[in-house]
Amino acid sequence: MVFGDRNTFAIEADVEPELAPSESVWGRICVWCGGEALGRCDEGMNALYGPMCEFRWLRDNLDRLWDEPLRGLDDAATIELLEGLSVFMDGKERVEFRRYDKFDFLVNVCESFDGWHGLVICPPGEDVTILYRRPDRSRGGVRVTRAEFLRAMDGFLQWFEIQRERLSPKE
Repeated sequence: MVFGDRNTFAIEADVEPELAPSESVWGRICVWCGGEALGRCDEGMNALYGPMCEFRWLRDNLDRLWDEPLRGLDDAATIELLEGLSVFMDGKERVEFRRYDKFDFLVNVCESFDGWHGLVICPPGEDVTILYRRPDRSRGGVRVTRAEFLRAMDGFLQWFEIQRERLSPKE
């Protein structure tokens, strides 16, 4: 299933066909940004609960994905600032890390995304920017409308709930 438009922003997911009732939702997943797949959609047996939680949080907190120090920064400077802050874990830097870790995207959500790192940024009333680093350390990015972003998120979340219900134990 593809939720959204692969050429702008989409989530592609499928459940493992052999799943039976009483099992969790396991499957394949990747995110499409500007026609490029982030993650390995051909890699099966990923727990899809982690991505579901992240996508739900992003959908519900889109208006929080902004901070004024980001204003005026180009994509490269934004990545440098946000990725640089994520390496500090003590003292004053811990406060900064907590302030900016909300932008992280695709980090530790499932094995399909191992090696990718993304950031989601959304200034108030503006389009959504997704910046990412590939496993080879090269970078990319895409801007999508809020409506496109939310449509893909909502589509995936609704599909996930249908799969969870289908696999729930029947009494």
